[in-house]
Amino acid sequence: MSHPTAKTRAAELYDRANVYARLGQFAEALSLYDAAIALDPSNPMYFNNRAATLKRLGRLPEAIRQYEQIASEFPEYGKVFLSIGSTCIEMDDYPSAVAAYKKFLMAFREGKFVFNPIVGGISQAVPGNDLLETAFLTSINYLSPSQQKLATRAFQEAILSFQEPMAHRSTNDNDSSFLNPGCRTLSIFSTIPLSYTILEYFNEYNKIGAV
Repeated sequence: MSHPTAKTRAAELYDRANVYARLGQFAEALSLYDAAIALDPSNPMYFNNRAATLKRLGRLPEAIRQYEQIASEFPEYGKVFLSIGSTCIEMDDYPSAVAAYKKFLMAFREGKFVFNPIVGGISQAVPGNDLLETAFLTSINYLSPSQQKLATRAFQEAILSFQEPMAHRSTNDNDSSFLNPGCRTLSIFSTIPLSYTILEYFNEYNKIGAV
């Protein structure tokens, strides 16, 4: 009888960790993610879910460091910058959120992005009008409504930074068009228009879940 390989055992531990995370038993989940990583440090999802668990435990700076490690060791895993952005919003660090979203957009443009909405065996996807919008909506789904609005603003600011300067463009709180659900903004991705139905979506459905 053959023994399971390290990768197989790591996958089993990862699945068990996801179960604990779904049950809200985050300390137990963290321990199992650590064990999975020790056996197989080549899977970015193990590190990603570990970082998400650190967030659930209120250890946001540690989560940021974990996400930054992912970005360094797994450069093709551009999705991590969405997680950094939303975590920065939680930490009231708006400038760092914008910077993270800029890095995500560059990774997306370079093809360094695979959208996987499955977390702990459950699809967390929040549908948007295109892949980019869906990925962003999903990444902020767990934030409070006020944080979602701030994250949306930071994301659009990041997009606008790649465009030609727009005369008389205001980004202050009184500029209702900046986050107008009906406003269309052309991104640097010529084939992907961003429709920004984001606020309309959350206002209508008030979706606040886990990512």
